[in-house]
Amino acid sequence: MPNTCGYKKQLIRYMVEKTKDRTTPLSLTCFARNFLTTTGVVRHPRSVEKMCRIIMAKAHLLKKNTLTKVRIVFVLSGVVNEEFKKEMDQIGTCTIDNAGHIETFKANDGSLTLVCMNNGNGTRVRSRSEKVKAKKVDSESDSDEDEEMSATGGDNDGIIDNYPSNHQPPVA
Repeated sequence: MPNTCGYKKQLIRYMVEKTKDRTTPLSLTCFARNFLTTTGVVRHPRSVEKMCRIIMAKAHLLKKNTLTKVRIVFVLSGVVNEEFKKEMDQIGTCTIDNAGHIETFKANDGSLTLVCMNNGNGTRVRSRSEKVKAKKVDSESDSDEDEEMSATGGDNDGIIDNYPSNHQPPVA
């Protein structure tokens, strides 16, 4: 059985490190993959994503400064609970969307300002990590097609070539 406590601590340290200089949301899937690649932890990416969500749901209990916790929840698109909202209100002003995500946050002392850009269809604009961006050689659609192909099978499986933009491939 893997050491869950050490894994959680390592994940929290990684969350702090990777979100400290960011002011825009990051894809949690890309974050989880980068965590696994960088640290050598042997877990499934979805279990890392789930653990990130659990940690963010209990952000008010983390022994970190509130600005650090705000940045983690904002960058990784965590849901803000009532306790954490109260903690945030003590050090700044924020707006929360209907899904419970931070839309804007401005610290009273001016040390941190976060603004989420919506892409027009009710979802947040997220970026990939710099490491993933550097790997791209051709266009963005190439990597998306590769991910889609690996998730749904091979080229000859009779899949539809042009999915609508909101289509999610089936999970096996």
